[in-house]
Amino acid sequence: MKKEIGGKMRLKVLLIILGVVVIAFGIVFYFYGPYSEAARGGIKGKPKKTPTPTQTSTSSPSLQPSSGPTGDLGILYGVTVDDVSGINQTIEAINRLPQKMTVRIVFDRGMSPSDYQSDVDKIDAIAFTMGEPVDSSDMRRYSVDQYRSRFDEYVKGLGDKIDIWEVGNEVNGEWLGSSSDTSAKISAGYDVVKAAGKKSALTLHFNEGEDCPTYPEFEMYSWINTYVPDKMKQGLDYVFFSYYPENCPEISPDWNAEFNKTGQIFSNSKLGYGEIGINGGTDAQKAALVNEFYKKQISHARYVKGVFWWYFKEEMVPYTNYLWGVLNTAINT
Repeated sequence: MKKEIGGKMRLKVLLIILGVVVIAFGIVFYFYGPYSEAARGGIKGKPKKTPTPTQTSTSSPSLQPSSGPTGDLGILYGVTVDDVSGINQTIEAINRLPQKMTVRIVFDRGMSPSDYQSDVDKIDAIAFTMGEPVDSSDMRRYSVDQYRSRFDEYVKGLGDKIDIWEVGNEVNGEWLGSSSDTSAKISAGYDVVKAAGKKSALTLHFNEGEDCPTYPEFEMYSWINTYVPDKMKQGLDYVFFSYYPENCPEISPDWNAEFNKTGQIFSNSKLGYGEIGINGGTDAQKAALVNEFYKKQISHARYVKGVFWWYFKEEMVPYTNYLWGVLNTAINT
């Protein structure tokens, strides 16, 4: 009897160990598998936040009237707001900057346009706006039909307050899933935006150079040529680069050459940076990056800057933060 019990116990222990191993393997595959964000050799590390209800506080800084986006928006001085909690501090930080800013607003999955209406109204009163209904980190969560519906809902709900719609974010990133699916999704989003007569933007994941690890399929120019529809190559209003230097630390891109090459493919689009940031790093490294890209001069005739520092809310709000002062000086010179 004792031997029988002992054998059963050993079997149970082995089954428990096997279960733990299977679970551990699944976790590792999820985070480091071929389509994970880590698989590209450097995690960008965008902070994901729990959606926050609209702030209803009546205490807010005085707002400057918007001149309205009639036609060309000109040079874009962009920042990203990926979290609308504490909106009044964010508004004050934007409003105190010396240029009229263009603010990318990231709309979280699971939230509706009405959840953002009050916050978008406040931002639109002092700045130009770019709406991002789907971030690259969420692309795999949407089918093509869901992606189209998401854009339709947001363009109808906030279209009179958003000046540019980002129809795809970091579209050639390995972590987005099937490239053919991503192509169909951005095509659907583009069709919705164009049918509404709105401006469209596409952001590319810059992964050029031998030091930028990627699968051949996702190399930026190869992906563009294969998966960006011709209608978008001819009709996009803006094409941007997303660049995180820690992903490719050994290269120093020839940005004039890169914009010239991209401009030949997108012959009618304005060009710039759609997302810049650094995951971690010192204040000195961040300040150097802010100064470099907000001051950068590019010779291409259709270059419009942008930048859209991803960590504006985290690192430059309130306006008393060190990096806000760096940005303030960079765009005032």
